[in-house]
Amino acid sequence: MLILLVTLFSAFCGASAGLLQEKACYGSKVKLPDKINPPLNKGLLYFTPSNGGERKILMEDGKAKDPRLKVSLISVRLTDLTKKDEGVYAVLLNGKDFLVLQLKVLDCAQKISRFYMQDLEYTISEKARYLEYSAPDNQNVTLTLWNRTDTLNNDDRRGNVERNVWRITRVTQADNGYYNFRRRDRSLDSRILLTVNENTYYYDPKVNGRLLITNPWTGGPWTVMFKQDTEDEKMRVMKDGRLYRDYNQFTGRIDVLSNGIEIDPVKTLDSGTFEFRDKQGNLALSAKVEVIHASHHATTYMVVAAVALLLGLCCCYCCCCRKRCCKKDKSAAGATEGHAVTYHETNEPTGPSYSNQPYPSVYHPQPVNSPAFTEPTAVAIEPPPSQPNTTVYPPQPTNVNPPQPEFSLYPPLSEIGPSSSQGFAAAPTFSSEVFSSDAEPRFQLKGVAFPSAPPLSSDAPTSAVYYSDKLNFLGTSC
Repeated sequence: MLILLVTLFSAFCGASAGLLQEKACYGSKVKLPDKINPPLNKGLLYFTPSNGGERKILMEDGKAKDPRLKVSLISVRLTDLTKKDEGVYAVLLNGKDFLVLQLKVLDCAQKISRFYMQDLEYTISEKARYLEYSAPDNQNVTLTLWNRTDTLNNDDRRGNVERNVWRITRVTQADNGYYNFRRRDRSLDSRILLTVNENTYYYDPKVNGRLLITNPWTGGPWTVMFKQDTEDEKMRVMKDGRLYRDYNQFTGRIDVLSNGIEIDPVKTLDSGTFEFRDKQGNLALSAKVEVIHASHHATTYMVVAAVALLLGLCCCYCCCCRKRCCKKDKSAAGATEGHAVTYHETNEPTGPSYSNQPYPSVYHPQPVNSPAFTEPTAVAIEPPPSQPNTTVYPPQPTNVNPPQPEFSLYPPLSEIGPSSSQGFAAAPTFSSEVFSSDAEPRFQLKGVAFPSAPPLSSDAPTSAVYYSDKLNFLGTSC
């Protein structure tokens, strides 16, 4: 039993080991394997069609049995391939069949499309001598339309050739098919597949409205068939330009005009496709109708209004957020800029350089505790040359808590010292108690005396400080 299985397996592998698969275009040629050449093979060459036809002999004792099979001492070729040559080729050796080639024929034709009643022009080569036609569903049957050397027998039903230009006027579906231009030896020069399509119109009438479907621009009289979108069967509406008298859904609502057919009023069941065909049955026009209800328009308007409202709300929200952000940025920038006091350079003596901390609104004639400066410096203010260089200390105040001004950055000059006629009074000495409880550097001012500021923890009444360039009198002359 094992020996029998091995024998069958070897025979099967031997029969299929040399199988070659080839693909070739229609009208071309294919070379068979060298193992079947006449010097090596004197047996039979068989062909089995892939469509299930009968097996036939192509070569016997090195001689061809088909005129398209070209046999020589070095090769075997099959020329002018057609769809019927698709199948399996095998040789008979020692009483056994050995598969050598599996062939598949491809359709490599040039595809050309036209609409109903359009014209076609195609330039051919000077080597073309014949024009053959075959229907798209039966390529095995061919019809010779044109012969360059025998123009009297040409068939003009599907065009003619003049000066190497092939023309067909007003094509229809009857012209669909394959057109083969062959040379003198009947070999294929070029191949064309022509497809003619119908024109398509679209209509969207409203319920209870009027619908006019125009006829194709040429041809007729027309036979009209109607098919609903939800049905598979077609309904005859018009035949050879006249309304079909049998009762149908269009009875009493349809009329034939000079330029088409009119349906009034339109109903929901009228949604579908109207087909216009000529006397030969060629499809010239497909009119696709979609009836629209009034509710569809209302729904569309509501959706558009809702989208517009939503977009408006989004825009308003974005604008409000942008305004708030701008206000916050401006407030933060104003607060930052308000604390910075700029002292302009003048010819008059200036006071010490202060930090950017807010200046207290009330000053006392005697120094009290106040926050320390980050980097205190001592600046001496010299009097004018005409005055003696003397240092005058302000008198001690008799009232510790004098009445405070309601809104002032500096006290009046009467509290600072004597009038300008008596010379410039020296500024009070700022001790360590003025700025911090810890030991800090001391500095003393000469010139105009400024009262010290009360401590931040003082219980004395204070008012809000208004920062403005108008109060910066240090940058202006008196």
